[in-house]
Amino acid sequence: IASEATKKITDAGYDLKQRNIPETLPPNIMAQVKPYTESIEKLTSLSKTLGDESQYNTKEEIDMAELMMAIGNYDKAISHCDSVLTKDKSNVEALIVKGNAIDKKRKFEQALECYDKALKIDPKNITALVNKALTLEEIDSKNDEIKSLLEKAITLDSTTSNTMASKGTAYLTLGKFEQALECYDKALKIDPK
Repeated sequence: IASEATKKITDAGYDLKQRNIPETLPPNIMAQVKPYTESIEKLTSLSKTLGDESQYNTKEEIDMAELMMAIGNYDKAISHCDSVLTKDKSNVEALIVKGNAIDKKRKFEQALECYDKALKIDPKNITALVNKALTLEEIDSKNDEIKSLLEKAITLDSTTSNTMASKGTAYLTLGKFEQALECYDKALKIDPK
C-alpha cells in the first residue's frame, strides 16, 4: 500500500526523492496520506502533468494543500491555500490549513493571523479556535487566552470527525483526559477512516 500511494503522489508531479522522502512512507505518514489518494486520482484525470494548477477546483486545491502538509512540504501547502484565497478570501478551510502550514514553519504570529481571519468569518469554528490556542501555547504557555479559546471550543456542537477530534485536542490540552478520549472515540465512530 505504501509504495502504491507513493507512486500516486509521484505520478501526480511531486517527486518524493527530490524532497528526501523515502520510497515507502512510514505507517503514521501513510495514515495521513491515504485520504488524499482519491483526490490525486481526480487531479491526474484533470491533467496528465498537473502542471496547470488553474484547473484545480477549491476542494482539490485544499486537498493538495493538506497532502503537502502530510509530506512536510509546507511552502507548497501555503501556495495551494493562497491560490484558493486569491479566488475566495473568506474560505475558512484554506485559512486554517494555511495557518497550520505556517505554524509548522514556526512562524507563529503569521499563523495566528490566519486563524484570526478564519474566526472573524466563522467565530464558532472549533478547529480554528483549537489551532489558535495551540499556536498561542507555542508562543507563551501562560497566555490567558488559551484556556478561554479551548473552553469555547468544547462548548460548541461538532458533527464531523475533524471537529470532534479538534474538540478532543482541546480537552487533552486542558488536562481533561477522559473527555478527550470520548471525543476521539466519537470522531472514530463518525469516520472510522
